[in-house]
Amino acid sequence: MRPLHYLWLFMAAFAVGSCGGDSGLDTEIDAMPDTAPDPISDPDIAETTDDSGSEVIAAAAPELEPVAPAALPVPTATGLPLISGFTVNAQIQPHGNPASWHIEYGPTSDYGTTAPARALPGQLTAHFTEDWANGLNGWNAGFSGKQLVHHASGGPDDGPFVRYSDDQGAGNDTNHLDGIGLIHLGPYAYLGNYYWAEVPPLYLGGGFPDLRGATLSMYLRGVEWDARETELGSWIQGYRDPSVVEVLPLDSRYPNWAFTGDPLTPHLASGDWELAEWTLRDRTADWTFAGSYGGRLLYDYGELDTILRGVNVDFFIVQILHVDINDPPTGAFDSARPGITYRQHSVCAGSNGGSLVEAPADGGDPTTLSDGWRHGPEREWQSVEAPLGPQTFVYAFERPVTLTSLNVSNAIVHPSKEIEVSLSEDGGATWLPLATTTLPEAHALGPNYAFYHLDAWVLVNEIAVWAPIHPNPVNRLRVVVLSGYDDERWGLGEIEAFGTGAVELTDNAWYDLSQDVRVAPGTWHFRVVAASDVGTTVGPDQVVVVAVPLEPTAPK
Repeated sequence: MRPLHYLWLFMAAFAVGSCGGDSGLDTEIDAMPDTAPDPISDPDIAETTDDSGSEVIAAAAPELEPVAPAALPVPTATGLPLISGFTVNAQIQPHGNPASWHIEYGPTSDYGTTAPARALPGQLTAHFTEDWANGLNGWNAGFSGKQLVHHASGGPDDGPFVRYSDDQGAGNDTNHLDGIGLIHLGPYAYLGNYYWAEVPPLYLGGGFPDLRGATLSMYLRGVEWDARETELGSWIQGYRDPSVVEVLPLDSRYPNWAFTGDPLTPHLASGDWELAEWTLRDRTADWTFAGSYGGRLLYDYGELDTILRGVNVDFFIVQILHVDINDPPTGAFDSARPGITYRQHSVCAGSNGGSLVEAPADGGDPTTLSDGWRHGPEREWQSVEAPLGPQTFVYAFERPVTLTSLNVSNAIVHPSKEIEVSLSEDGGATWLPLATTTLPEAHALGPNYAFYHLDAWVLVNEIAVWAPIHPNPVNRLRVVVLSGYDDERWGLGEIEAFGTGAVELTDNAWYDLSQDVRVAPGTWHFRVVAASDVGTTVGPDQVVVVAVPLEPTAPK
């Protein structure tokens, strides 16, 4: 076993064939709508409220909108088995309740096969922001990793920003010619648990940031930018099999997808700072599989939903797409204040069954430790002045949880120093030590990196796979602050724990969902079923015709 590292999540990787017209898949339902329908107003739907009268969830079965299966050609690397099938897309409104969905399919409307149910992901209440106040803070661009230049002022409100220039020899990335085409590498960071990178990973979401439906924002400004018919769009890369740390001695698979549903290029045209906002919808019409040209089996196909739910390698908030090698873009563009709001999976969060049952009686608001923000004004807990002893925080879990990773983020103001972490399987009657460690006071790459992370992995048949950080389910987590870097106060930013066993409340909003179904060529019937404790909704019968997949051909 190597030093502790981390994970959690599902294994899921299927494949799709081509569809629609020349793509090889026909369907009997209408094309996908541009946006999810508005929630239906129904006087029979009773809203559940909390003590303050705020709306929490609705006592209603999920609503479901059928959507056309994806018409996506899926090229494969030379020498791999051909794959065929289709991708099911659906839109579901769970009304805030924990919910799941599954697909029934078969050669007739009797179906006969049911895919395993998948839970709808939790609420969009986890947040990441970067101000670039201290420099690039772990962000890079280009093959060299040196395409970004930091500027301390001149951004929005005269704040810091970074500049990407395509005139510095960005380098042509030809790894995806059979998919998205030639690209230039825009600003990127390692959001997940890919600790082989040149900079430390951020371990968002415990190492698997779930970007399904994530909302993004960033200020953009063109600087004599001549796009030459290129587009700007986000780009994700993650493990096709998220259960493994690394698959050596076998070949790894890190599929790449480009978000092409909402190009950002128009924000560069004015030459002024413009706030761009976009949503990474989990629907295949908004994405292009990047491809795996030139025998790069590393980039072979992987299901969109699997990669988007755990972007554990790198994330390009802006990628330069569709580059013409003979007529590349010129000029530069500036970026400032990137922000990501993504799915909350920490079991300490109230929406996932966590509750803070013990905290210091005096001092700051301890609920900030599970508010989804790592640090920042009014987002950090601060002790009383000159604390006289340890400061204890205990979280209870509504359901027993098998923990797979832990993050404890330090505060910017009055950071804590030594902490002790322990677990209980019996409601706090006895405690099992997990870790005693020293939090970083600060980090050279900025406050987003000032945290402690714990995970574990083991070797199974010579392959490193993620493992629980404690072998048995637990129902209590205790974090004790033992000391601080100064005597005035001790502070913490966030306490996050991740694992399996919790039930997550959903957003009272429409979800875009996708899932691959691998089947032989032919005519197939399928339907989508959405379920919660309130009720079950069954979608209509849909029909697709999957053509015989063709051998991949080299791009012209």
